Amino acid sequence: MITGAEAGIPEELRSRVSFMPYDFFTPQPVRGADAYLFRWIFHSRSDEYGVQILRSQIPALKEGARILINEWCLPEPGGVSRWDEGIMR
Repeated sequence: MITGAEAGIPEELRSRVSFMPYDFFTPQPVRGADAYLFRWIFHSRSDEYGVQILRSQIPALKEGARILINEWCLPEPGGVSRWDEGIMR
């Protein structure tokens, strides 16, 4: 999933961003980063697993660190056309 991800990072930020494979259910191996980005991770997991993923970050967090979540927000059922709702769900 990380192959080619660097292409979306502006040149001036590339030295500050790194990508690596990681098992979300184990303790975060990168300690002391300013931010941890989770993109399209939580939408396909139950709340129980989402909580487990977030808890596994705690030992690595320094004061002031951020967890950034980029995720889908589904509309209420019937809030969009049946076609669009079928694609999203």
